[in-house]
Amino acid sequence: MTRSVTHGSFTVERNFPAPPARVFRAWSNPDEMKVWAAPLPEWDLVIKRFDFEVGGGDLQEFGPRGAVPFTVVSRFDDIVPDQRIVAAYSVAQGQARISSSVTCIEFLPQGSGTTLRITEHGVYLDGHDSPDGRKGGVLSQMDQLASYLLSMA
Repeated sequence: MTRSVTHGSFTVERNFPAPPARVFRAWSNPDEMKVWAAPLPEWDLVIKRFDFEVGGGDLQEFGPRGAVPFTVVSRFDDIVPDQRIVAAYSVAQGQARISSSVTCIEFLPQGSGTTLRITEHGVYLDGHDSPDGRKGGVLSQMDQLASYLLSMA
């Protein structure tokens, strides 16, 4: 197999009709994340560990039912409640390393709601993922989050 590395960065933004504290809670509470954080509604998400503090981390598995799951290992580098989360994370599927990234999630007040801004700097390995593919997954997660917040209103 030919080994390759693709570097890429992207930023996505979306407005939510909920205050920053509410949107932040959806990101910082594992019980809430289990409901919305899988990139697609038909995928499963299992949170195996969730230590939400600076220097802590989480371990998640997600993917289509019946398939080899993706495994995400994260480390929280900075947390400012209701304002931002900065994390470094890696993704694998079985023995295949997919990527290693740093992401910043910002919860910006916008009137009575929130602009959620996600910026990712990633290294995508051996053709298993790409900046555009990851961006698509993040956009899909934002759709899931919007549906979840609407259902909780």
